[in-house]
This record gives sequence, C-alpha cells and structure tokens, in this order.
Amino acid sequence: MNSKNILLMILFYSSILFALWLLSSHYLLFHAYAEGFSIVIAIVMFIITWNSRHVIDNYYLYFIGLTYLFVANFDFLHTLGYSGMNVFPDYDFYANQLWVVGRFMESISLLLGFYFLKRKKRVNAIWVMVIYAIISTIFILLILVFKVFPECFIEGVGQTPFKIVSELIIIGILSLAIVGLYKNKDRFPKAILYSLLLSFIVTIISELFFTIYIHNYGISNILGHFAKIVSFYLIYRSIIKTGINEPYQVIFNNLNEKKMELQRLNEEKTQLFSVLAHDLRNPFNGLLNLSQIIYDEYDELPPEELKTFIKDIYVSSRSLFTITDNLLEWSRINLENLNIKRERVRLLEIIQKTQEMLKLPLESKRIKLVPMGLEDVTLMADKQSLFIIFRNIISNAMKFSFENSRIEITHNDLGQEVQIEIKDYGIGMTKHKLKSLSNSLITSTPGTQHETGTGLGINIIKKHLELNQGKMTIKSVENEGTTVVLSFPKKL
Repeated sequence: MNSKNILLMILFYSSILFALWLLSSHYLLFHAYAEGFSIVIAIVMFIITWNSRHVIDNYYLYFIGLTYLFVANFDFLHTLGYSGMNVFPDYDFYANQLWVVGRFMESISLLLGFYFLKRKKRVNAIWVMVIYAIISTIFILLILVFKVFPECFIEGVGQTPFKIVSELIIIGILSLAIVGLYKNKDRFPKAILYSLLLSFIVTIISELFFTIYIHNYGISNILGHFAKIVSFYLIYRSIIKTGINEPYQVIFNNLNEKKMELQRLNEEKTQLFSVLAHDLRNPFNGLLNLSQIIYDEYDELPPEELKTFIKDIYVSSRSLFTITDNLLEWSRINLENLNIKRERVRLLEIIQKTQEMLKLPLESKRIKLVPMGLEDVTLMADKQSLFIIFRNIISNAMKFSFENSRIEITHNDLGQEVQIEIKDYGIGMTKHKLKSLSNSLITSTPGTQHETGTGLGINIIKKHLELNQGKMTIKSVENEGTTVVLSFPKKL
C-alpha cells in the first residue's frame, strides 16, 4: 500500500472515530454503534477463519478466529442488557456481568491459542464450537436465568470489588498473552506480529478504563469503548491478512517447499546410488573372492589362515549389513511419516543394547566402549530412535578409531536437558570435513581399516534427533579424535 492510500485509510478511520465521539453525547446510540462495530468485526473474523480454515497455517490465528464468534455473542447480549435499552426490564446491570464473561472469554482465548501454536497442532474446529457453545450456555443461564452470577455494578456505588478484581485478572491474562507473543515472535510475519502486539496493548488500556469508571455513562467508559474498537480492528487485520491476502502465498510457499524437498530427495537418491555402486562392490567382491578361495583350497588351508579368511568374511558381511540397514532406515525416514513414542528412557539400557549388537566389531578392533556414570541418567525420547542414533554414532566412532583405543560416553545434567558426550580417540576430522557435515550431501569416508559405508548415518541421526527434539554438535581435532555432543529434554 502506497503512502497516499495509507493517508486515505487513516483519514477514513479517523472520521469514523470522530463521528462516534460526536455520538457519545447520546450515549446509548454511541454504545450501540461501538459495540455493533466490535460485534460485526468479530463475526467477520469467524466467517473468514471458517471459510479459510484449510489454508490458514497459523494455528494461533486459526484458533482465535473461531472463538471470536462466541465473544461477539456476549458483546451482543451486553449491548442489549445495557441500562436504558429495556430489553431485560427485571435488572439494569446485566450488561456489566455479560461484559466480564465476554472479556474473560476473549483474553483466555488469546492466551490459549499459543498452546496450539507451540504444539504445531490444528485444533478441531467442531470441538471448539461445541466446547465454547457449552461454556456460553452455562454462563448465560447463570446470569439471565438463575441470576447467581456475582454482581458487577451497584447503582449509586459503582463497580463491585468482584468486577474490579476481574478486570485486573483479565489485564494479567492479556499481559501473559504478550509474553506468549514475544516467545513465539518467529512464527508470525512482522506486520501481523506488530498488529497483534498493539491490539493486546490497546485491549489492556481498554480494560484499565473499564476498571476506573464510576458510572456506566462516564468518560472512562467512552474511552474504554474507543480502545476496544481499535483492538478489535487490529486483530481483524491479522485474520484478514492471513485468511484472505495470504492463502495463495501460503499455498505457493507450501508447493515450493514440497518441490525443494522432492529435489533434495532426488539429489540424495542420485548420490546414494553413486555411493552404493562403489561401496557395495568392495564388500561383495571380498565375500566372493574369500568364499571362492575357501571353497577351492579348503583342504589345504592351515587353521590360522582359515580363521583369518573367516574374520575377513565377517568384516565384509558386517559392512554389507550396515550399508543395507542404513539404506532401509534412510528410506523409512524419508518416505514415511514416522510415529514415535517419547517416554522416559534409561540411557544405560540403550548403551548396553548397542554394545551388545556391536560386540564383535568392537572386539575385532580391540576397542573398549566405556559408559561413565550413566546408571541413573534418564531422558525423554523414543527408544528405537535412541538406539538408531547411538548405534550410528558409536559405529562411526569405531570406524575412525585405531585398534586398542576406547570410546567414552559421559553426561552432563543441565537442568532442563541432558547432555550426552560420545568421545573417541581416532583420526578426527579436518575443519573442512567437519563443516561439510552440516549439509545434506551423502559422502562416505573409509575408516582406519578401510571400512566402507554409505554416508547416510549423519542424515539418519539428524532426522531422529529432530523427531525427539534433540540437538547435536560435533567437535573434532585432526589426529586427536572426535566428540559428539547430544542434548535431549528431560521433560516432554
């Protein structure tokens, strides 16, 4: 939008606010217009959200867009219940009670939305409608039918302590919503982020005005309604921008992401076939040649030489197994939606299971796997994912370790997370090689005894860490060894 259009928009909205100010001398008319504006805005927000629900990918805006229909309902009843409207002649101050419920519903919804944003979970729209409808019905019955809701305004006295405390609690909830917005600022485009932040601030200002007014027709009440109009409009802009202006951009971005993902998988597949063509040939040739020699010369081979050949066959078979297993795991994590079950896992149990599986190759290179002080260490992760992660890391450590060395596993408790270190004393990596691990290219490097591999291990580790909210850093010094540092949360 150019500067001329922005100026016209400012003049347009300023004229509306000025017209409402002129109407404030006829308070009931002003109040009906002010609340009517908020009600229409809230209903339009719901309609846009409902009809754009398949393309809105911001779960926060999606959730609050649904809930504002019920906020609009209480604002409508609040307008009808205002003293002087004579819709509910038995009591003059239903409006104040309905106002409190509406503001609680609005503020709690603004805060609750961050739960769905954090969980990356699209809330079921029908369940939201049902739950909010039930809550609305309960409070309407408490106020209008059973008349047991606490009084909020007394003629000649003003607001009751319950009303004032409620407004302060609402301000507190909105303040928490601002904190939630700050913590999730990276999930919102800047324009929407600032629009929501300003809306929350203006809503708090509105609530402050409604905390200090003396009577229902006072200046504080009027200013509070002006602030409410502005806050509703700002949230409306966020929904409009996300639900109407951006869906095509969202669809385009999603398609572009899918295209890039397919390109990545295709590149990895090409690299994979290239690696397999080379790395599978060596162990297969070894197996064929050794088995041919044993078959042809079995009766003439001395026991020691036969044992050496059998060991070499085992090494080649182990290499083939590792290549095949990593290939299958790579296919599984890239072609399927993995379902994991994060639970509290004893780390030592996973290490012992890995050690048992790798027992023969560890013995073959005379490498000691040394877990240190892991008896009471637990973390939140999927057991199978953990096993795959540690199997690949320890296999790599073995591959690049010299004979008669050791691999140490230690931990650090950092309060909210557990840090695991796997340290070997092998050939280490150059800075260039270490840097290359951050990209997705599939590369294979021979081990200290010319062991082969697919280069898939690092990709598999990264994927399983991501699924378990884990992190990995690698520190390495050439000719001194490598330390892999894993971090896992202690709680869900």
